[in-house]
Amino acid sequence: MSPRQAFNALFGNFTPPGVDAATRARIDFEKRSRKSILDVVRGDTERLVPRLGAADRIRLQRHLDAFRDLERRVDAIAPPETSACVKPMDPGADPSIGSPQGNDGTNNTYAQNLGYSNEEQRALLFVDLIHMAMVCDLTRVATLQMTMFQSHLNMYPLTGQATDLHELGHNGVPGGTMAVSRGIAWHVKHFARLVQKFRDTREGNGTMLDSSALVYLFEGGHGYDPEGVKQNSSHSTENMACLLAGRAGGLSPGQHVVATGRHPANVVISAMKAVGAPTERLGEVSGAIPQLFSST
Repeated sequence: MSPRQAFNALFGNFTPPGVDAATRARIDFEKRSRKSILDVVRGDTERLVPRLGAADRIRLQRHLDAFRDLERRVDAIAPPETSACVKPMDPGADPSIGSPQGNDGTNNTYAQNLGYSNEEQRALLFVDLIHMAMVCDLTRVATLQMTMFQSHLNMYPLTGQATDLHELGHNGVPGGTMAVSRGIAWHVKHFARLVQKFRDTREGNGTMLDSSALVYLFEGGHGYDPEGVKQNSSHSTENMACLLAGRAGGLSPGQHVVATGRHPANVVISAMKAVGAPTERLGEVSGAIPQLFSST
């Protein structure tokens, strides 16, 4: 939930290999000497604001807030893609937390200005941190939960849909399957960005993707829901889609496997097997999916 905490845990006291003391001191000085342009003109701004009318004060504050947000996003840009380990830029303070959506006692009551905590920026930062943590060999395993189950995340800032994420899967939102697909696409684009970073990072005679297995799982599928006793439910665990990227252990990407009778955990087991985890079981589910591996 906190890119700032993740950065501190991974890179707070980290120095990339091969960086001498003089270079490290220069980099630290440059970081500390950076100053926001808004801080530079703060005195002028404070003198100007009281002289403005109410409407102009609101417009100016919106402009300053947008500028501050832009500065933070620029500061958080990851270093250029390279096979060398580079300490990422400090992401700064976490994006502010938005107020939650309301509830009328029967269902969520949507409000366009609620339920958003800049999840777009958070996702970008977490993807960058996961990638560089693995480039620097600070970890070999990472898990990123994009949204919680039945999430009331406001989708308007992300996809332009005036609804929360949960309601996309129900008939109350115009657009049907396409509406759901736009919500799913927002999640997948961040997974795809992580896969691309692995693909574009050289490692040995290939890339990081050649020795990795990346799995993306969705909240649910479509079909029978035993809890709600429904035959056509958006909360079913049947027909769940899974995405698997990478070539570790002979994985064979670029194909659509219809794994009838299999569980999403079988995909996770396949990924675990690909990277050498000594197990064929995850909970009560066992066995990898042979079609996910090359036959050669």
